Amino acid sequence: MLRTRLLLNSTNLLTIISMFLSICKTESTRVPKVSYVTALNLWMFVCVAFCFSSVMLVIIDIRLVVILTDPTRK
Repeated sequence: MLRTRLLLNSTNLLTIISMFLSICKTESTRVPKVSYVTALNLWMFVCVAFCFSSVMLVIIDIRLVVILTDPTRK
């Protein structure tokens, strides 16, 4: 089950990054260039951060399960 969550979270992260790059490309052709971060860029950075932290949390969960269920450790 944990590996399935990792697969889904990784796919979600890649989708968000792809969407972010697509928005940046579209935004650069339709909106004048500015030297500051726009609200849309900030929103996408936060989305990427949440997805990345979710992937890291699942990796930590998998690692803890492996460590705690290792029969040679006892």
